[in-house]
Amino acid sequence: MAWAELKLGELGDAQWRSSCRRGRFTRMLTTRTPGRQPAKPRSPSLTSRPCVLVASNRGDWGFSLVELLVVLGILALLLALIFPAILYARQAYWRAKCAGQMSQLALACQLHHHDHHILPSGGGVCCRGRSYMLNGSVVNNPPTGGVIPNGGTPTLAPDQEWGWAYQILPYLELSQLHQLRQDDQIRMTYVPVYFCPARRQPGPSVNMYAGLDYVGNGGTLATFPLALGGNYKPPYNDFDASGPFVRIGPSRSYWSQKRSVSLDNGIPDGTSNTLLLGEKRYQLSQLNQNPSYDDWGYVDGWDRDSIGRIHPDDPRWQPAQDSRDEEPQTMVSQGGPGGIQFGSSHTGSFNAAFVDGSVRRIRYSVDRLLFVRACVRDDGQSFSLRELE
Repeated sequence: MAWAELKLGELGDAQWRSSCRRGRFTRMLTTRTPGRQPAKPRSPSLTSRPCVLVASNRGDWGFSLVELLVVLGILALLLALIFPAILYARQAYWRAKCAGQMSQLALACQLHHHDHHILPSGGGVCCRGRSYMLNGSVVNNPPTGGVIPNGGTPTLAPDQEWGWAYQILPYLELSQLHQLRQDDQIRMTYVPVYFCPARRQPGPSVNMYAGLDYVGNGGTLATFPLALGGNYKPPYNDFDASGPFVRIGPSRSYWSQKRSVSLDNGIPDGTSNTLLLGEKRYQLSQLNQNPSYDDWGYVDGWDRDSIGRIHPDDPRWQPAQDSRDEEPQTMVSQGGPGGIQFGSSHTGSFNAAFVDGSVRRIRYSVDRLLFVRACVRDDGQSFSLRELE
């Protein structure tokens, strides 16, 4: 048996490998130290076998194909286990953030009521200029894209043609935006709290107008009022006065005597049982592409951009999750009821804020007539909130 003796300094980056063809082995590596004699190697035992020490200058150590496949398999298994959890956590975060935003909007509506003793209105006919007060008179239906003249101020509910989402801007700490003189400047300024994070990030659409993912509850599409005469009294189970948001009058409402809703006996079914705000359904392939229900955004009046509805006799109006290719149910406001189908990008249910400020989930499979009861503020029908979730 021959024993090799090398100086470590002469090896550089060389690596030592031992290769034994059979049996057990014994090896020893020593270095010369000045003034010292190298240790004598021990004699190999009878059970030992010769071992060859090989110096290699190759610095790369590779894995075998089997080892790589095992590692990749473990990684794939971990991803399969972790990815659904990450996706679920992200969706839960989006839903919670969306619910928090809706709670903030409901609080703004309550603060509006505190200051003016009425809830924000649903606005007037869609696609109109902003109403303003000038020299003691209300100027309605000004040209779109107009400018409030010097001395003029935006009107408040129930005289404001623009809808609820514009009317509550001062209660979202956006008074400066509310008071801007140029209508288009307001329409092009997006409000982050008006966008559901599960659907899209805040920003303008292709026409540069700011969008809105939440709608005020405009009640039902049940009864066309002209067939009932002008003296129809509550319950206002018609297309523009059955919810907490009503279409303004007198000249622009079928019910001129109902221009606004107050919490003082205006919600006889109870504030905790009456829907205030919900999410609207969206065709995802048209996201930010200026569809008819997202072309005027949050300043729109009584229209499908800002008002949600439910039809008790038409199953197509059942709340539903966003679809890539299917359009939501909508109705135009001129010549018929305005509004859009409730829905969202969330799985299984959408968020809804009630008049008392509470936020709940309403499942897409909710009984339609039960959901009608939640949308109508004065039908006298009771129900359990648990049945909505």
